[in-house]
Amino acid sequence: MSAATPPALPTDHSPLLFTLLTHDCTAKFSDDTTVVGLISNNNETPYREEVVQLVEWCGANNLSLSVSKTKEVVMDFRRNSVDHPPLTIDSLAVERVSSTKFLGVHITEDLIWTTNTMSLCKKAQQRLHFLHRGKWASLPPPILTIFYRGTIESVLTSCITVWYRNCSAAYCKTLQRTVNIAAKTIGLLNSFFPQAVRALNSNHLNPL
Repeated sequence: MSAATPPALPTDHSPLLFTLLTHDCTAKFSDDTTVVGLISNNNETPYREEVVQLVEWCGANNLSLSVSKTKEVVMDFRRNSVDHPPLTIDSLAVERVSSTKFLGVHITEDLIWTTNTMSLCKKAQQRLHFLHRGKWASLPPPILTIFYRGTIESVLTSCITVWYRNCSAAYCKTLQRTVNIAAKTIGLLNSFFPQAVRALNSNHLNPL
């Protein structure tokens, strides 16, 4: 019996090699490295030890961390919050910020999704211009639909199960207007996505 032919490797081996070489780094997702720590009873030791382990792993694997590009976000919802000492890597202080972008989602220290929703609305509205240009150029509806789903709907639905329920009613309406404008442009007003947004908005404004 002949042996099975192995699958062909992609022409660019970089992503595959990167994954193989960094598979033992538990703080990595794709090419993003993130350390998440829960601080309880004012004990920050486990969190800081996790950072130390990441630095040691990078050193053992001939990788260098760019401290200037590293950011720290602290989410502290206690009534009597305390100042947390700065995080240091190789004796350099890591910049502490109020929000960061992780895998395309803006996460803030107060877990309010205004920044993320504003960014999504702005990006989608900018791309609506090209959708209108396509309609003015008399492109067929199937082409407009493909463009809409690939460049606008994909933006609006990115991690929507995480942020939508907690965004403000005003931004829900902004999202709905964006969807309705696109839907009218390509004749999708009664399709699944606009109907789903209207249903979600109705549920958001009238919670059970």
